[in-house]
Amino acid sequence: MAFYPAMNMGERILFIRENCGNLSQEEFANELGLTKSAISGYETGRRTPPDNVLKHIACVFHLDEDWLKDGVGEPFLPTPEDAEDALEELFEQFECSNFERSFLTAYFYMNDKDRCGFSNYLEQIFTKMVEENKKRMVNDVSSESHFVPVKENADENIPTLLTAAARGGMMNITVGIEHDASKLIQASQKKGGEKG
Repeated sequence: MAFYPAMNMGERILFIRENCGNLSQEEFANELGLTKSAISGYETGRRTPPDNVLKHIACVFHLDEDWLKDGVGEPFLPTPEDAEDALEELFEQFECSNFERSFLTAYFYMNDKDRCGFSNYLEQIFTKMVEENKKRMVNDVSSESHFVPVKENADENIPTLLTAAARGGMMNITVGIEHDASKLIQASQKKGGEKG
């Protein structure tokens, strides 16, 4: 993460002009459909840009509007390439399988509404699983495994499945793992022992 010192409004506009193509005031003004004197006034602090101008500057130069207005956060919005690099770093760090890569990529590229719906759906499933496992452990009753098999080449289906789940179309499908808590714990401990 880069460090950006505290700047006033004029300094932030100058920073953008110099760091987005090292434009002259005239070139910068032309990009925005403004006059050179307006840009000069903004940079020196003689004039304060109205909100619609700040919004336009942020849009044209792909900036974080909060940073441009208040100096909060980072100036530049992440690009799709940044997102892909961050995901790839995450996948490598956690040694993700192809299924995990497909699942997480599809999840993070869902629109906000669908992602929120899918998260709520998962929360309901896992809350229910935890409650059921607590009951089983307390009652010490063995139960059948409820298992939804995952096909080997199911990676292409993940975006469709996630979207369907987010929209409530998969409420009767349980997660494709055994619900028996003791088996999950044993498997996790065994895997941990192999790595050590």
